[in-house]
Amino acid sequence: MSEYAGVRPVTGSFPGVGAFVAALATAIALASAILLGSGIAIEADRLRLPAPPKSAGLGARVAGAFALRRFSADRGWIETLQYCGDTAFVVERGRRLPAMSDATTNLDPRFEEAYAFGAAMLMWQCRRPEEAAALLRRGIAHNPGAIRLKYYLAAFTYGRLKDLGREVAVLEVLARDPGAPFILRRILANAYERQGRLDRAVLVWRLIWLTSANPDERRWVAIKCAKYRVDPAKF
Repeated sequence: MSEYAGVRPVTGSFPGVGAFVAALATAIALASAILLGSGIAIEADRLRLPAPPKSAGLGARVAGAFALRRFSADRGWIETLQYCGDTAFVVERGRRLPAMSDATTNLDPRFEEAYAFGAAMLMWQCRRPEEAAALLRRGIAHNPGAIRLKYYLAAFTYGRLKDLGREVAVLEVLARDPGAPFILRRILANAYERQGRLDRAVLVWRLIWLTSANPDERRWVAIKCAKYRVDPAKF
């Protein structure tokens, strides 16, 4: 799309994504605090797994093995919550949290709550954006349908673009998914805009324009295009 390489902004004020990201960041931080206080209760249903009878066949024994791994993951999750509520967590700036989150999610790769909580604490409480992003990338790989993890990664990337610039490439892959949410694509386009990569931003606007029937989403693209004198009719 080289025809977009030289686009320049028109002077004026246009709505951006900063306010949304700030609100999302606040919500994530609040969710982290809530999870810290109620994480054990959240996991109550995960622990209600009946033990297989002694005379169980191979299928039941396999199910029991999976249940044991799940129980071990829950134990790791509870230990993680306890650590995050301990003074050592503050003193060490969460030094042990990445390893504890990895241990828990290795036992149960579909444990979405552990990825989300660990990443939020690493990002907002520990100021460890790279480790937070790495945990989210692994969570998304094991849980492709986990929209919340994708939102977190998008918000973290935009909020700390200087530290997480390479995550933009990850967001680009996620944005190409036919079911990708508009907000993820919007954050990606704004990240490109902040980086001065306007040709890439135009590609995302074009993707939204051609695939969305939502008038609000198309209006947002039209506003962005007007800012850079790009004609969406030529998409």
